[in-house]
Amino acid sequence: MIVDIHTHYQFPSFVENPMAYLDREPFAAYLASNPKHRDVTIDEMISAADRAGIQWLGLQGGLFVRHETCVELNDYGLASLATYPDRLLVFACIQPKAGKDALTEFRRCVEGGMVGAGELNPSGQGFALDDPDFLAVAQAAVEMSVPIVLHFNETVGHHYPGKGKVPVEDLYRFITRFPSLKLIVAHWGGGLPYFELMPEVRDACKNVYYDTAASPLLYQAQVFPITARLVGVRKILFGTDFPLICFPDSQVEAEFETFLEHVEQSGLTPSQLTDVLGANAARLFRLEKAN
Repeated sequence: MIVDIHTHYQFPSFVENPMAYLDREPFAAYLASNPKHRDVTIDEMISAADRAGIQWLGLQGGLFVRHETCVELNDYGLASLATYPDRLLVFACIQPKAGKDALTEFRRCVEGGMVGAGELNPSGQGFALDDPDFLAVAQAAVEMSVPIVLHFNETVGHHYPGKGKVPVEDLYRFITRFPSLKLIVAHWGGGLPYFELMPEVRDACKNVYYDTAASPLLYQAQVFPITARLVGVRKILFGTDFPLICFPDSQVEAEFETFLEHVEQSGLTPSQLTDVLGANAARLFRLEKAN
């Protein structure tokens, strides 16, 4: 079983003309202007996953600023989930700054079959990790026993669209406030795995997972076996950031095969590949029972 826990989708009108949302959703429109960015329909995503042998796709939200846009995307996500119930893991698009409305929307989505909230982006959506509104979303996730996917990135190195500036100490303080929260930190956690060599950090991060979204744009392939040694292979979740173009020198269209080959050639053992590419996500989301 292969599970891509981190892909992105949009509702059809945004796919057709993202610049029409520039005033309403400037961050999402800005990301869409990235030359490496692609937009595809969910039907096209399923077809691409079929060609690559991927069974499950984790659909992440559109990083929207306005609550109303989040609701529009969630409606589309719920409808898509009804069409592909055995292929999609849909995460609720939430704007924490919407306060009580965000909590109501989060619960609606989970009750409708969504598996968590994400990808939430502090820099892009304009909230801090200690904002009361965001802490309330985290508490709701704990109460509903669902994970949050949090955008987080390294704060050094080259710039790219969507790169935030939240320091790792802010992330760590948030983690210590919610020790039972299942937290998926995107993009290898922005360097946090290294600090898990400290016993107190490792203990605090016992419910933290790291996804591999956009990894080839950030790190050499050795990051896979190295991080497996740092935190344990069962904490790594395969994610591509599809339909982002992660191999701009050789990749023209959005596809999964090149990323899969990259992981398979990264130096992970066969058993580690099984865990990273799907078994870890299957355990987290109980997909064995779903199949």
